[in-house]
Amino acid sequence: FLLGADYPESASAASAGYIDPAIDEVASIAFSFRDGVVGFSFSSWLTPGPGRTRELIAVGTDRTVKLDYVRGERIVVVDSRMVREASGDYRFIDGKESELLVPWREPLRAELEDFLKAAESGGKHTPLADAESGCRAVEVIEGLKKDGRYVRPQS
Repeated sequence: FLLGADYPESASAASAGYIDPAIDEVASIAFSFRDGVVGFSFSSWLTPGPGRTRELIAVGTDRTVKLDYVRGERIVVVDSRMVREASGDYRFIDGKESELLVPWREPLRAELEDFLKAAESGGKHTPLADAESGCRAVEVIEGLKKDGRYVRPQS
């Protein structure tokens, strides 16, 4: 969604069940998108209550953006980048941090309200999370569940 891509080019996953081996309680996924963009996802049901997080961190060439879905009222933008010095070593430059304040809405509620708006609009409103995007997500996840890998079919 953020990259305007329907599918990742490829993905790989690892998961495990510790309390109940029949349930994937911990999962990690690595995604590869076109133009060299990569994404990583980690999820665990085992994280204790106060330590639970739902974050999106996007690292770009000049800025990093962090969104906390649990607290959600702010988006943190950091002007940061890696530079290569004359010696060949890399150095991280951490620049100015700013905040964008946004009204917080519970994410699942907002998604369901958007879906209901689309259902009531008689086709005039397309939901952000439509059936096609849901099917694509399930297709990738089913590929990962099968053998831990997903490779985008060539069209």
